[in-house]
Amino acid sequence: MLAGTASVLVHNCNENIISNADGFDNSAELSQVSTGDVYRGVYDPNGGVFYARLSIDEKEPSRFPNAVLSQGGHGEVNFWHFRGSKETIGFNIFFEEGGISVAWFSRSVNRRNHGDPMAPLEGRQAIMDAIASVTGRQVRSK
Repeated sequence: MLAGTASVLVHNCNENIISNADGFDNSAELSQVSTGDVYRGVYDPNGGVFYARLSIDEKEPSRFPNAVLSQGGHGEVNFWHFRGSKETIGFNIFFEEGGISVAWFSRSVNRRNHGDPMAPLEGRQAIMDAIASVTGRQVRSK
């Protein structure tokens, strides 16, 4: 890409990531999601911010930059975006026909942080509201 007369490297550092963080642009990612895509997400109840990364079964960084493995993916998201916080909540985003469903199971975040692999009930509605806000889609609990 050219910026004036100088070449500039463009890096898609947000590829395969969805977030409600200030200034985060989800437009490219949301235009590419398909029914059946799953994202592993982590939410910080103190700041109301979440990050979710595409979940895959085999790590292929060249094909899926920023994606996480389906096993342990929440822990990786928590490490990269929240410095391993012990207050965060893990969740799963499932893109479906007509909307999004959210599941609440995470061993690497919820069990570690809250003593139970299921997300605490009191954080769930805020997570669904945040997802609906950035995606513009109907969100339901799974």
